[in-house]
Amino acid sequence: MPRTQEQHRSTRVKKSLVRQAAQQNLVGRYCLKVLTRRLEVRFVAILVIPTRADLPAYTYRVDIEGLTYTMAFRWNRRANHWYWDLMDTNGEAIVMGVPMLTSLPLIDRYKDGRLPGGRFFLLDERGENKDPDRGDLGERIKFLYEEA
Repeated sequence: MPRTQEQHRSTRVKKSLVRQAAQQNLVGRYCLKVLTRRLEVRFVAILVIPTRADLPAYTYRVDIEGLTYTMAFRWNRRANHWYWDLMDTNGEAIVMGVPMLTSLPLIDRYKDGRLPGGRFFLLDERGENKDPDRGDLGERIKFLYEEA
């Protein structure tokens, strides 16, 4: 289904506000005013998920919308790319080997009842929409979760 002008404008405004907040090194949770389809203002909670570029592989737990998830990040030298895994509270895989791309939401195509209701995405602070290199994750590239 094609997007309307209002949806495009809402996306541009949201990306601009997220980029401004990331450039000010805001971490944790913060709210953004975003234009909705009816051009009303609503607040959207964004979680900045901490990432590291100094380790080629690491795992940690994070609370998202009241549930604890385990996240694993790994750099693949052969592919020259970061990959991400999401596991539930028991450590069982929900999604594995998701390429970390700035051009699209990371898990929108997956259907699993254990997934959080929001969206995971990467933000290039420079606005270049380049995928993260080995040293970019957590620096130039921020990993964000938009709550449902």
